[in-house]
Parts: sequence; C-alpha cells; structure tokens
Amino acid sequence: MQANWCYKVTHKKSNKEGQARAESGKAISEHQPFNGKHKDRPKSRRFMEAYQYKEKNANGVPRSYIICIDGDKPDPIPTENQDFWETPLNGDQFHYDNKEVYQTLLAWINDGLAATYAMNHKTTLNSRSLWLDLVNAYEGEDAKQLAISAAQNTIATTYFTHESMNFTFTDYCNKHMATNNDCY
Repeated sequence: MQANWCYKVTHKKSNKEGQARAESGKAISEHQPFNGKHKDRPKSRRFMEAYQYKEKNANGVPRSYIICIDGDKPDPIPTENQDFWETPLNGDQFHYDNKEVYQTLLAWINDGLAATYAMNHKTTLNSRSLWLDLVNAYEGEDAKQLAISAAQNTIATTYFTHESMNFTFTDYCNKHMATNNDCY
C-alpha cells in the first residue's frame, strides 16, 4: 500500500475544466473506469485517489478525506494538511461529500467486475464503506494469498529446456524474477 498518497498529487492547470494531473502528467478524470481486474487495481486506485483529491468541497477540503485510510495518516500531521486530516466524518458537509464520492465511485466501477461490491451499499450510499470493501477485496489478505499462489504456481510450472526464438534463458530468468517479486 502506498503511504501518504494524498501528498503525492501535483496539481497543474489544465485547459479542460474538471481535470487534474498526476505525477506522470497524465490527465485524471472520473471517466477512467475500473474494470475490476486485480492487475489493473493499483493504477486505477491511484487515478481515483488523485481525482478525489482534486475535487474540493465547499470548505476547500479535498473530497478524498472520505476515502483516506488511517494507516496513510502521517505522524505528525504537516500544518498545511491539518484541515484535510481533521475533517470530521460526520455532519452535513460529510453527508453531502459522501453522496458525491459515492456517485463517482459507482460510475468508476459500474462497467466492471467490482460493481458487485456496490450492491451492499445501495441503501446506505456509504462511499467510505464501499471504498474499504474494495480495498479489502483487491488488497486484503485473500487477494495477497491468491497472488502468492499464482506466482508460486508460475515458478513451479516454468521450465527451461533449450533456447528458442520465443523463449530464451533471459526470458526464463525474467519470468522467475517477476513472479518472485509478486510473492514478496
């Protein structure tokens, strides 16, 4: 999990309204849907976090305060980010922001496999709970164990018998290194 993601987004002016830019300079828009595949989750999560960070509420606080996880909170909190981390998770402003973030998350996951996680939150419209369910499903212990099992299976079933045009010894080594990195 990437710590303190809230501080890594640089905001640059854009010619189009409703867009921010991530560190890579790529435009961030709520219209970059998440297809629900595990391999696409980290990149897609960074886009959503950056988009929510760009969106400000009436008090000028980024709406990503709703989806921030306490483990990302720096200690001590920098003075310039104090309002962000101390924004209460209750009250009228929170409920309005929560509804806005929920609608954005719903549009983000609507066309993919992750849409099934929204079913549990249809009546409450709780975006924070939906976000935590998505984090748990795609980055929790079960997801980690699944990735480790797949990597171990790849290592166990990848053989090198002789050099060929399609599979060289370098390819074999790279495949082992990549799957070993997935395990740890």
